[in-house]
Amino acid sequence: MIPDHVTTTVRGYLTFHRYPQPEGRKTSVWRVDNSKGKGIGEVRWYSQWRRYCLFPGIPSGSGPLDSTTMNTIAKFISELTKKT
Repeated sequence: MIPDHVTTTVRGYLTFHRYPQPEGRKTSVWRVDNSKGKGIGEVRWYSQWRRYCLFPGIPSGSGPLDSTTMNTIAKFISELTKKT
């Protein structure tokens, strides 16, 4: 269940939920769900690469990811990184 205070963005068959940023944290954390609400993973800042990355949940239970789904995630990550 996603709390009311979470920002949600829908892109195709994916939903990205941004959680409130704790004090002192410079970047946001997003949970990625498929259209059935199953968690795929988290998009969060990876300081070693200086960009946002997908950290897949293992096992995700969301099923396989096709190229369209992966492209949607990649575009979302690129947009976040450009804003940083």
